[in-house]
Amino acid sequence: MFGCMDIQSGDYPCLLKEIKDPPKRLYYKGNFNSNIFESCVSVVGSRIISNSNKRIIKHLFSTLSKSITIVSGFMSGVDAEAHKQALNFGLKTIAVMPCGIDHIHPENQVDLYNEILCSDGLVISEYDYDFKPEVWSYPRRNRIVAGIAKVTVVIEAKLNSGSLITARLANYYGRRVLVPKVPSPLSGGISLLKNEFAEDIESGVQINEYIEMFNKNRLEKKNFVEYQLGFFDG
Repeated sequence: MFGCMDIQSGDYPCLLKEIKDPPKRLYYKGNFNSNIFESCVSVVGSRIISNSNKRIIKHLFSTLSKSITIVSGFMSGVDAEAHKQALNFGLKTIAVMPCGIDHIHPENQVDLYNEILCSDGLVISEYDYDFKPEVWSYPRRNRIVAGIAKVTVVIEAKLNSGSLITARLANYYGRRVLVPKVPSPLSGGISLLKNEFAEDIESGVQINEYIEMFNKNRLEKKNFVEYQLGFFDG
């Protein structure tokens, strides 16, 4: 199943509408259900992943609520591992592409691409179906990865990496940014994020709690606004 939703559509991800520069439309491939966008957690990192960070992802995902959807950028390394472990633990996953949804990139991840689609996941992009990735389309993609999620987890990141861009965008959008309590010695970007705004994470249970807190705060804000509107209308 494939299609395209514009920003006026009721199925368009609500959180993504709130960012400064949301995509005007999203192309998608997969068994579409708008509930998949309800509780997204973005997981990002470097394109080379250490065994210790593979274990961290597996540990975190083992205690995540089944209502959570894992979002990542489909690149090799941390992205691919996040998608794989999401599938392994029965979680939905969304691949946000820097290219069109018909262009599998990297090409050696055809099996992962198909497994995502066969497991009720989604492949999404703001670009036309056969658009090939450009240098500028990767950082543009990062704002979708950050904007669609309530929480962003940075597993591994070098200084000046794309993962830091995603993390800073998530923080700018008012979303929580989490990093491993004991990062890889080669992950200088994690230490930098800790000094700026990121919080330590040790368990997926923390992510579940942050999602619940996010939902509670949104509901309280919505109720307060509705109360004010009712008060002034009355």
